[in-house]
Amino acid sequence: MKIIVKVIFMVFVLLAGQAMAVTCTSNGSGDWKDNNWTPSDPCENGSSGPPAGSNVVIANGYNIKVDANTLAVANVTINAGGTLRGNGGDTLSLTGNFTNNGTFAANGGTVALTGAAQTITGNVTFYNLSFGSTLLTLAGNVTVTNNVTGTINLASTCPADYTLTLPNGNVMHSCNSSTVDSINRASASPTTAGAVVAWTVVFSTSVTGVSTGNFGLAPTGGVTGAAITSVAGSGTTWTVNATTGTGTGAGTLGLNMVNVAGISAAVTTAMPFAGQVYTISGPFCSPPSNIPAGVTVSCQCDTFARASLNPSTIFSSNWLVSTSDSTGILPSIVNPGYLRLTNNTGNNAKAATVPGIFPAAGNYISVEFQQYAYNGTGADGIAVTLSDYSVPAVPGAYGGSLGYAQETGIHDGFAGGWLGVGLDEYGNYQNTNEGRLGGPGFTVQSVGARGSGAGQTGYRFLGGTPSLIPNIDDRTSTSASRGYYYQVIVDARNEPTSTAVAVNRDTGSGYSSLINIPNVYSAATTNGFTQAPVPANWQISFTGSTGGSTNIHEIGGLRICASSMLPPGGGTASGFNAVDEAYGTPPGVAVQNYLSGHIYTKLAGTPFKLNVAALTNSQIVTTYAYGGSKSVTVKLVDNSDSLADTSKDCTLSCTSTCTGKPAVTGGTQTLTFASGAPDKGQKQSSSFTINSAYKKLLAIISDGTSSACSTDSFSVRPNALTLATTATATTSGGTPVFRAGTDPFTVNVSAANTGYTGTPTIGSIDTSPMGVGTWLAGSLSAGTTLAAAVLGVSTNSSTYSEVGLFKLAGYGVSDDTSARGVFDATWTGVDSISTKGDCVAGNYSNVKNASGKYGCNFGLATDAIFGRFIPHHFDVSINSNGTMAAACPAGGFTYTGQAMGYGTAPSLTIKPMNAATGGAVTQNYQGIFQKLVASGVSITSPTADATQPGRDGVTKTDLLAIPAMGVGTLANSSGIITYTLNASDQFTYTRNANALIGPYTSAIPLVVTAVLESEVNATSSLPALPQTLSPTGISMRYGRARMFNAYGSELLDLPVVFRAEYLAGTAPGNAWSVNTSDSCTNAALFFAPVAAPNITSNTCVLEPGNNSGMGCAVALTPTQINRRYLETGVTGTDSNGVAGFAGNFNLWLRAPGATHVGSINITATVDSWLQYPWTGSANVNPSARATFGIYKSPLIYRRENY
Repeated sequence: MKIIVKVIFMVFVLLAGQAMAVTCTSNGSGDWKDNNWTPSDPCENGSSGPPAGSNVVIANGYNIKVDANTLAVANVTINAGGTLRGNGGDTLSLTGNFTNNGTFAANGGTVALTGAAQTITGNVTFYNLSFGSTLLTLAGNVTVTNNVTGTINLASTCPADYTLTLPNGNVMHSCNSSTVDSINRASASPTTAGAVVAWTVVFSTSVTGVSTGNFGLAPTGGVTGAAITSVAGSGTTWTVNATTGTGTGAGTLGLNMVNVAGISAAVTTAMPFAGQVYTISGPFCSPPSNIPAGVTVSCQCDTFARASLNPSTIFSSNWLVSTSDSTGILPSIVNPGYLRLTNNTGNNAKAATVPGIFPAAGNYISVEFQQYAYNGTGADGIAVTLSDYSVPAVPGAYGGSLGYAQETGIHDGFAGGWLGVGLDEYGNYQNTNEGRLGGPGFTVQSVGARGSGAGQTGYRFLGGTPSLIPNIDDRTSTSASRGYYYQVIVDARNEPTSTAVAVNRDTGSGYSSLINIPNVYSAATTNGFTQAPVPANWQISFTGSTGGSTNIHEIGGLRICASSMLPPGGGTASGFNAVDEAYGTPPGVAVQNYLSGHIYTKLAGTPFKLNVAALTNSQIVTTYAYGGSKSVTVKLVDNSDSLADTSKDCTLSCTSTCTGKPAVTGGTQTLTFASGAPDKGQKQSSSFTINSAYKKLLAIISDGTSSACSTDSFSVRPNALTLATTATATTSGGTPVFRAGTDPFTVNVSAANTGYTGTPTIGSIDTSPMGVGTWLAGSLSAGTTLAAAVLGVSTNSSTYSEVGLFKLAGYGVSDDTSARGVFDATWTGVDSISTKGDCVAGNYSNVKNASGKYGCNFGLATDAIFGRFIPHHFDVSINSNGTMAAACPAGGFTYTGQAMGYGTAPSLTIKPMNAATGGAVTQNYQGIFQKLVASGVSITSPTADATQPGRDGVTKTDLLAIPAMGVGTLANSSGIITYTLNASDQFTYTRNANALIGPYTSAIPLVVTAVLESEVNATSSLPALPQTLSPTGISMRYGRARMFNAYGSELLDLPVVFRAEYLAGTAPGNAWSVNTSDSCTNAALFFAPVAAPNITSNTCVLEPGNNSGMGCAVALTPTQINRRYLETGVTGTDSNGVAGFAGNFNLWLRAPGATHVGSINITATVDSWLQYPWTGSANVNPSARATFGIYKSPLIYRRENY
C-alpha cells in the first residue's frame, strides 16, 4: 500500500514540473551564460544560462548577448527597453514564441525555431533563421537578411497581413488575400448616353480571375440601358469597360464591385465597394450645345456597342469599309464600343465610310467622336474626311498622309476628297515630305486640315495646330486610351461664298478650339491654291493610318448632327436596284446613284424609263452577264398597302409577298444584259406607260435567280382634275338659285385616270365672277377636304354660306405655280417629303424641270364657276323708332286735327341671312346682287292711336296718314340694309266727338307687315313679323279759338277777348283753358256792320301794322302800347303784362269817337283745328259783337278789374 502511494506522488510531481516551467528574467546586462538571471536557480544553471523549456524575459534596461549556442528554451520575450543581441556562429534555439517589444540585433547570429507551432510577434530582422516543421504565425513583419533553412510554413492571419521578407527579396504574406484599393474613372466625365467609358480597378496584391460578373453598374436619373462590355488587365490593375446606354435623360453612372467570385486571392474588402461615377449629360444622340442659334439639326449616332460593324445604328444601314494597303484587314469592331481603324501593324491605310448622304451647299454638319490611339510605337493617326458622294470612297496613302493625302509613287490621295482633318501622332501630316503639299513642317501630336485633291494633285495644307498637350495618343497603354472627344464642324450655309471649318477637343473640361477656318476658300488662297467647290453631296469617312511606327487606332461614341442628311438608300438592294432615268444614261451612272438614288413622280399616261443595275456589296457588278446574256424582268407593283401598315413597305423589307405581287397594267419590261458584259452591269429600260394613278409603286427586279425591290417607291399622278356642279348660274340674275347655307349643290371632282382615290382639297374661293366690288368669299359646308374619290370621282354635296357667285380657279399648263381652287398635294406623298424631293413641291407642272422632276401637285385646269346664291331669308328688326315733330314746336304740342310729321324718321335693319346654325349675314347681298327695293317693305298706315281711348273711354282716338304714307329709302352697308321711312309722311288725329278729351301723348303705330323681293322674304325673320315702329309721341291738345262780345264807350278803346283754348280734361265739367303754350297760331279778322249807323270804318284793331287784316296801321300811343294785337311772329306785351303771343290775341278796337255809336260783328278766320261748333253742329270760325256807346249815351262806363 505504501508503494502505490509513492508512485502516485512521483507522477504528480513530474506533471507539476511540466505545467510550471520556470521564467528566467534578466537582472543585469552581459552574456547569456553569465549569472544575470532571476531566479538564479535554476536560471543560471551552472553558468549555462536558462535551462531548456524555460521562458526567457529580457527586462527593461538590460542588454543580453547570446554568446554561445543556447539550450532549447520555450519562449523568448524582449520587453520594452530591453535588448537581445545575437552573435556570429551562435544559435538561439526555442520551441515557443519569439516576442520583440524592445530591441533585437541579429549581429550575424542564428535563431532556430524548433517547435511545432510558433509565433513571432513584433517587427524583427534576423540574420539567419532556421525552421524545423514549424507552423509559423506572424504577428509582425519579419525580415531575414542572410539565410533561411528549412521549410517555411506560414499560418494565415487574415484579415491581418504580415510579411516575411526573404534574403532574395521575395516577400511572403501571412494573409494570402487582397483588398480593393480604388475604382476610378478612366474616361472623360461628363459624358453622354451612348458613349463608351472605363474604370481602373486597383487591388492591393496581384490577382487573377477578375470578370464582368464581379461588377455591377449603378445608374441614376434618366440613365438606362448601360452595360458592362468587358474586363481586361493583370496583376493589381484591371480595366472595366461599359457603354452608358440609350437613356433619354441626364443622370450618373457608377461602377460597384459586388462580389469576389472567381478571384484568385481572398479579397477582404467588404462588398459592395463603390467606385467613382460619371456624369451623363443627357441623350447621346441629341444635338450638342454649341449648335448655332437658328440652326436646326437632326442626329445619327453609333456607339459600336455590338459584336459586328454592320448593320449600324446609323439609318440601320451598313458602313462601307475600304483599304488602300495590302494587309487584307478592314475596319471592324474588335471590342464592343470601339470601331478599330488599324491594328498596331505597319503600313496601314483604311477607311470606314458613314452610311449616309450629306448635302453640301447650305448644310451645317457637326461630327463628334471619341478617339483612341494606344499600344504601339506612336504612329501615325486618323483623319476625318469629307469627299464627293458620287465617287466611291478609297483611302489615300498610309503613314504620314493619314489615309487622306497622297504619297508620291506610293498612292493617290483620298478619292473625291474635299477636306481631311488629321489627328496626327507622329507629326508628318503637316509636313511637306513624301509628296504632301504645304504645311509648317514636322509637328508631333497635332491636328491639321488639308483641302481638296484628286490623284497625286492637291490635298494641300489649310491650317493646323502646334503640338498638343495632352498628347493625342497613349502608346504605352495596352487598353483603349485616351478617349478624348473631338468635334469637326463644317458650316456650308453661306455657299457658294464660303464654307467654315472648325475643330474642337474635349479632354474632360468641355470643348476647346483647335482649328477655326472661317472660309476655306480664303484659307486656300492664302496658302497659294484654289479649293474645289463643294460637290452636290458629301460622304463622311474615318481613315486610320500607320507607317513604320504603329498604334492601334479606334473611334467610339460617334455623333453626327446635320441640318440635312439622308439615308444611303438600302445598300445592296438584294442584288439589283432601279432608279430614275434622270440620273443619266447607263453605263455612265455612278454607283452611289444606284445605292441611294430615287424614282421620281410620274404622270399617268406619260411614258418613262428606269435605270437598272446589278449590285453586290454596294458595288455595280460590272461583269454581270459576262459568261452569257441574262434577262432581267422589271415589274412595277402597287405597294400602297404599306401607307397604312409600314410593315408591308417593300422598300424596307423585300419579302416574298413583295416579289410575288402582280405587275400593274403597263408595268412590265424585260431587259437583256448582253453576253460579255458590254452593259457593265447597268441598263436602261424601254418605256413604261401607266395609264392609271397610283399612290405608291415600286420596282421588283429579278433575273430568275435573285430578286430585289427598288430602294425607292414613287407615285403616278393624274395630269389634272375636272369639276362638275349643279350650281351652274354664272350671272347676277342667272338660275338655278340656291339659298345660302341650306340648299345643297354638287361638287364632283374627277381625275381623267382610273385608280385615283385621293382626297381633293378646296383652295381659295375666288369671288371675281361677281365683278367689281368688295366681295366676301364664303365657306363651303363640304369643308376644305373633299371625299375620297371612288373610281376616279370625288362626289360631294355642299352648301355655300354667301350670296352671289364664286369661282374655284383653274390654270392651264402654262401656269405651273398658281394655286388651284381644287387640288391634290398629298397623292404624291411618297415623293414630296422633304427628305426625298422626288417632285417639285408646290408645283403643278406637267413638264419635267432640268432635274427631270414634275410638280408634286395637280388640280383644276379650267375655272369652275358656281352660282347663283341668294339669302335664305331676311331678319328684320327695329333700328330706330324715330320721333314725331310737334306742329307747334315752341309749344311742344299738336292740336287734334293738325297734321304733323317725323322729328326723326323711324328705320328698320334688314339683314339678308344664310341658314347656317345661328345664322350669319350674307355680306354680298348688295349691288347687283341686292334684289330688294324700298317698295318691298310693307308698313300699314295707322288709323287710330295705339293706346289713347277717346271720350267714350273705349275707342282709340282716330288718326290718318294724309296724304298716304310714301315709300322710304334703302341704304346698304356690307349687306346690312337700313330702311328709313319717308320723311314726308304726315299724320293727323281726327277731330270728332270722340276726340273731345284732355291732353295726351300721341302713340302712332307703324306696323311692318312684310319685307320681300322676288326670291327672298322675311317669313323666317328673327324677330318675326309683324313688328311695330312707335315714334316717340307728342302732346296732343283738342283746341278751339274763342271770342267774347264786348261793349264800351265810343270814346274809349274797347278790349275784345279773343284767345286759343284747349280742353284741359276729359271728365265732365272740365273747363277749357287758355293755351298759353300756343305761340304758333295766326288769325285774320273781318268786321261787319250790325245796323246803321255803320261804324266799321270808324274803328280798327290796334296795331301798328295790319297782321289782323283790320289793323289801324298807325303807331300806338304810349297808353296803347300794351294793346297791340298779338299772334305768331308778333312781339309785344299784352294788356295783362304777358310778353308775346301765348294763346291771347290781345284784341283791342280803337274808340270810334263821338257821334260814332253802334255795333259791329267781328269774325276771326282760324285753322280748322281751332274751329268749333259755336252755333250748331258744324265747326265754324269764332265771332263776337263789339258795341260802342248805344246804351243811353253818353254814360260813364265803369270797368271792373277782375
